[in-house]
Amino acid sequence: MAAGRPQPAAGRPQPAPGRPRPAVVIAVLVIVGLILTVLVALSGVGSSTSGPAVPTGTAGSLAPAVTGVPSFAPSSAPAGASAAPSSPPSSAGSGGAYVAIDRELLQALPVSVAGIPLVEDTQTESHDAADPAHAVDLAALAVALAVNTHSNDLAIATVVRPKPGIFSDAYYRSWRDTFDVGACSQAGGLAGSVAGGVAGTSETTIGGHDTFIARCAGGLLTYHVHLGGGIGGDDRIVSITTIGAADFGRLIVEGLR
Repeated sequence: MAAGRPQPAAGRPQPAPGRPRPAVVIAVLVIVGLILTVLVALSGVGSSTSGPAVPTGTAGSLAPAVTGVPSFAPSSAPAGASAAPSSPPSSAGSGGAYVAIDRELLQALPVSVAGIPLVEDTQTESHDAADPAHAVDLAALAVALAVNTHSNDLAIATVVRPKPGIFSDAYYRSWRDTFDVGACSQAGGLAGSVAGGVAGTSETTIGGHDTFIARCAGGLLTYHVHLGGGIGGDDRIVSITTIGAADFGRLIVEGLR
């Protein structure tokens, strides 16, 4: 392990021996901050519709080591709009290591879901990109979110581009497993199988994309899609966490481009 690289915290899920270790999972704790922020906002809306079950808990030893929370007022630019060139976060992590924020990655996402725009979340991007642990495996990332405060539906979609030579089937499997365990640890753990899957996970085809789904006991869902053939033929991973009856996560996957 390289000098200065954060040591894994106790209890953090680790890839099985022989697997490549993916970058520290993005947006697991960020999602919790987003949901709490939305709940605070919803407290003043006065909707008569009861909201979905939401995860609770604290960061503890879970990955990733993200200290910020998403902005409830993200960039007004639609996620699928014409993107600016890649840029570093506003403040790089210790040692100057950071992941580039590449807004072109968001062009893979639909512009909206169920009439709700997917907008870039610049604050979450900055927090994720400035974590030096993410710079080990990732070349670039971008984050977008969709929130419907009336129906209590929300989704946060992270698109990452691994560094050349990093992506493999084993890497992708380890990425998904770590992401799902981290996300569901904030939402009651992995639930029973989805559509006949194993331990709360399943694989299906949505919108022509091979899609992996995990369901948390608290109602949270995660979706993962591998997209090839990006700019320069690069691999991209789209990881979505969603909650709410409208299932924004599935709608995002259906609209991937």
